[in-house]
Amino acid sequence: MFIILICFFFLPLLQFTFSLIEKKPLSGYFEDAEKPKYNNYKWISGEFQDLYLKYFRDNVGFRSFFIKNYSQLRFSLFNVVNKNVGLMGSNNVIFEPRYVKPIGGADFVGKKTILKKVQDLDIIKNSLEDEGKRILVVLCPNKTRYFYDELPNHLKKIGLSNYEVYIEYFEKYKIDYIDFNQYFMQKKKDVPFNLIPKYGIHWSEYGSVLAADSIVKYCNQNYNYQLPHYIFDSIEVTNIAKGSDYDMGESLNLWKKLGNETYVYPYTRLSKGNNSKKKNILVISDSFFYSMYKSNFSTDIFNMSGFWYYNRDLKGKNARTRKDSDIEQTIGETDLVIIMLTEWNLYRFGFGIVEELKRYYTGGEIENKWVRYYIDRIRSDRKWYDQVKKEALIRRITIDSMLLISAEHMSKKKEAELKNK
Repeated sequence: MFIILICFFFLPLLQFTFSLIEKKPLSGYFEDAEKPKYNNYKWISGEFQDLYLKYFRDNVGFRSFFIKNYSQLRFSLFNVVNKNVGLMGSNNVIFEPRYVKPIGGADFVGKKTILKKVQDLDIIKNSLEDEGKRILVVLCPNKTRYFYDELPNHLKKIGLSNYEVYIEYFEKYKIDYIDFNQYFMQKKKDVPFNLIPKYGIHWSEYGSVLAADSIVKYCNQNYNYQLPHYIFDSIEVTNIAKGSDYDMGESLNLWKKLGNETYVYPYTRLSKGNNSKKKNILVISDSFFYSMYKSNFSTDIFNMSGFWYYNRDLKGKNARTRKDSDIEQTIGETDLVIIMLTEWNLYRFGFGIVEELKRYYTGGEIENKWVRYYIDRIRSDRKWYDQVKKEALIRRITIDSMLLISAEHMSKKKEAELKNK
């Protein structure tokens, strides 16, 4: 028994060394550490050992098997899920932590910051309209607001949020926007199924088609476009999730799928009138646009000038990192610019595209490329951004000012490193 026990303990090491059994990857978004390359300097400084420890931890044999066992036992025995992935609400609704904070105002950037952003957006809107172009803001639904009643009581904190203030200033400056937060909550009373799945992060497949149809109708009515539009032929009702309707459930890494939900999938066709005409669109968005991008929305209804994921990566056949020159090359052939994002991203509204478009149209000086790079890095890193907010409070300056100071500091360090090389 002792020998069997020792052999059992050595199995992960044997699997790590010889890959005896093909490992099945875990679900969710994360990056395993790569095997570090050895050199004498890294060995003497201890850096190599630290990097190898991370690599070993992320690739140890049967890691996914043990993690799934651990996750399943915690859920089956205590109805608890990994807090880094989700929060368990009533009726088995899973919430993602980052979508909960905004409703209490935990990431509120302040009215002055939001006002400045909307004023810049107004300048861009007027400049685009002078060229016969349009800009549309699409606010995607927040699952926390949609399932607010199922949220754990200790998290039901309502405070002044970025969402409410943006809506206020959009109305004041007559910025074109569609608020799917409000729309989905209204629809919830009328439809017998969820437009945001209990085990999903984004809108449901049905909700995505509904949102796409709404965007098309909005453009046809308000911009006098003649876009093709959807006709709903029939719907499929099932208890088997498709597409992204179970994406959060997958990231929980359980052996058994969660059930007890009805999924609805529409079958649609396009109606093309004699005068219908597609428009070129540029979309700057978070992950909520993916379902539309993969559907007829981005092919049969519009011509895609580009899908700029977080204004950082270009998606499509020629996927790559964005360049500064992409604005000049793209905006001329674009009829409609769409900024699409969900509530938890409002603290970094537009992901930098508002500032870029303002400089493009006003001729403002483009700051150092490394400053722009680090501004985006800080905004994308939640912990780093929180540190900047704290420092801004200590110095009694605006968050944007502190953000610029931090980015300039990092830029100087980077430029010094490049010179030394």
